[in-house]
Amino acid sequence: MKFPDLDHFDWEQAAATDRIPEFNREENLLYQIISNGLFERLHALMGFEEALCALITDPEEVENFFWELADYKCRLIDKIAEYYRPDIICYHDDWGTQRGLFFSPEIWRRMIKEPTKKIVEHIQSRGIICELHSCGDIRALIPEIADDLGVDGLNIMKLNDIPAMKKLTGIKVVYNVYVDTQKEGAGGTGSSLLFLSNQKAEGYHWGWALILAYFGRN
Repeated sequence: MKFPDLDHFDWEQAAATDRIPEFNREENLLYQIISNGLFERLHALMGFEEALCALITDPEEVENFFWELADYKCRLIDKIAEYYRPDIICYHDDWGTQRGLFFSPEIWRRMIKEPTKKIVEHIQSRGIICELHSCGDIRALIPEIADDLGVDGLNIMKLNDIPAMKKLTGIKVVYNVYVDTQKEGAGGTGSSLLFLSNQKAEGYHWGWALILAYFGRN
């Protein structure tokens, strides 16, 4: 597969268009999202069912693709670090459904874990905080994500039993968790959402490796 030539992109103009030179770094953190992680890009190219099958039928080809994509992501991170200088990069790769992982933990360990670790370490080598976003129930992987991948933060769904996960990982990783806007937060006012957030924070052990956020139009 041929990857885009990042040197052909006008990064300086892109940063200017995004008003990066005007960004107030004294009072704000610049949070950058890198989407389409290893598994996400695989199923974007092949289709979801075919991607899941390929993990079983063509493991060597898939693993080679993941390593090449990880190399490309590292080159992309270098460009972002140079022209955008973010404080935090949220690396995005969805690994789960509401009921569990898309694939076995063994497949994750064999094909996805090490290329992902390379990306995480490259982000951190540029002096940037690395947060991992992954949708779904990924509890089976969280201890290894904290211990082996070494991410600084986890942006995950509350169905992962955040208090239990925090007991497992301690202060190794900060959890960035959204209020459930599909249920409690839908149509809420500022004061009601603040009350809801305080309630949720108490349940998640407020003040201990936790950021509670509201995700929505308002």
